[in-house]
Amino acid sequence: PVLPMLALARPTLVASFPVPREYQRIHEDLYGFLVAARDKADVETTHRSYTMCQGVFQVFRRRLTVEDAIRFSNVLPAGIRALFVAEWEDVHKQPQRSFEDSRDELTNE
Repeated sequence: PVLPMLALARPTLVASFPVPREYQRIHEDLYGFLVAARDKADVETTHRSYTMCQGVFQVFRRRLTVEDAIRFSNVLPAGIRALFVAEWEDVHKQPQRSFEDSRDELTNE
């Protein structure tokens, strides 16, 4: 008798916890970001702007402490935050780099 009651209660329980707006808008926010980056950098496609932003984020986060990177990521919309933290498995194995590197060094990285 308890299981049927749980099944009946479940839709009510789920309905009382709406999906946060930030997660409802992931596609629009991320795509808008990539379009803006594409237009600003004058590249042809959002695929290229994605790769460009991915590289910029990787170079930037190598210069942050883990704590600062988390603080930074927490102010980003969900989709952009996912791009910022993607492929970051070896964060503790890499030495923190300096913001003092030259533009050429940053570009080559």
